[in-house]
Amino acid sequence: MGHGLGHNKTNGENWFRRFIANAPNWFRERQIFYRRDGIVSFYSISPRTQIIGSCLGLAFVSWVAFSTIYYISFDSVLKSKNRQISEARVAYRVAMKEFAGYNERLMKITRNLERSQSNLLVRFDPNAKIKTEQRSKKPRNRFTDLSRALVRASHRATSYEIKQLEREWRELAARNATLEHGLASIGNEVENILTENGIVVGERNRLRVRVKNLETSISSLRLREDSIVTRLTKGTNKSIGEASRVVAMTGLDINLLIARVARLEGRTVASGGLFLGSSKIEDPLLLKVAVLDGKIERWRNIQQVYRRLPMIAPLEYYRKSSSFGMRRDPLTKRWSQHNGMDMAYAMNSPVLATAAGKVVYAGYRGGLGWFIEINHGLGVRTRYAHLRKVLVKTGDMVDFRHKIGLLGSSGRSNGPHVHYEILVDGKPVDPKKFIKAGKYDFKS
Repeated sequence: MGHGLGHNKTNGENWFRRFIANAPNWFRERQIFYRRDGIVSFYSISPRTQIIGSCLGLAFVSWVAFSTIYYISFDSVLKSKNRQISEARVAYRVAMKEFAGYNERLMKITRNLERSQSNLLVRFDPNAKIKTEQRSKKPRNRFTDLSRALVRASHRATSYEIKQLEREWRELAARNATLEHGLASIGNEVENILTENGIVVGERNRLRVRVKNLETSISSLRLREDSIVTRLTKGTNKSIGEASRVVAMTGLDINLLIARVARLEGRTVASGGLFLGSSKIEDPLLLKVAVLDGKIERWRNIQQVYRRLPMIAPLEYYRKSSSFGMRRDPLTKRWSQHNGMDMAYAMNSPVLATAAGKVVYAGYRGGLGWFIEINHGLGVRTRYAHLRKVLVKTGDMVDFRHKIGLLGSSGRSNGPHVHYEILVDGKPVDPKKFIKAGKYDFKS
């Protein structure tokens, strides 16, 4: 048994270690975004606060379950005691009827004894008269002998009935004592049951009051939870709407990007809304929470998309020297397709990564001069050409606004500028849309 206890203890310790190790994954830091007077702010819910809230919720649910079970068990005990009282009352009535029967039998035996004695006196009375008449003729001691003989005869005639009566009387007295002892025990048990019944009734009343208070508290808590869920849902819907509009300004499909984020993380995106079917959710609050979970999951996916979209310019300050699309080549003066946007500024100005990603090329590339290409995932890449110096190497992971190079005029260039391209699924798109969407998002 000691080995079993030790094994259980080891399992408990292993479970606790696994819980501590996985707690950061289960209780990640959450943010609740809200907008007021045109300013987007958020509250951060720390893992510690989530753990404390979860523990309090679990303790509250456990207490409600314990009180309910305690109430139900006391109600069953009360029913059992009431049944015992009913059985004791029935047994008491049966015992009283049996006692009345014994008493009636005793009275009958007594009456029979009295009749037997009367019959004996009548039976022996004629002989007594004859011997009395002869006594007047005989000596006085003859009369005395006759009287003694009469007494002995009376004793012999009634001795058997007297002994039988005494035997029945002793049996009746023994049974009467047993019955009285049983009645006393039943009375004590009934008194104890009544006492326990009073205690149970009092406890049941206290439990009813406690359960009513708990139900009131639960109702109040559910109202607060419903209000919170409603506000969170409205705020999340507003944030999702604004974010979707910002992404739409870039010309990209937000749902396609969310699906790609899910594939990168090795999961699938739930779509089509709630499926109620046979397992219909009857609790309105649970339905609202389920809807809110879906909204929060979509908002989290949109945030993942945001981290990978290049929605700023690669220079803090710049002058647009050439736009995306058809233009006259600055060197040949012929019309040609320009797949990027040229931004001019002072030589050696820092060139920044417009989103986090992985450097897939860093080096010199013909007419593009010193050149950097970054893969941001989701099929999105950015290119930076005509640099004076490259500050990263192929394979490096860069963060948002990471300094990757210095502005220059290398390659086929007529002045210091950076040629900035954005490619989606290998096709060049206008960087101006992304930069405009980023400015709109910043203002929002």
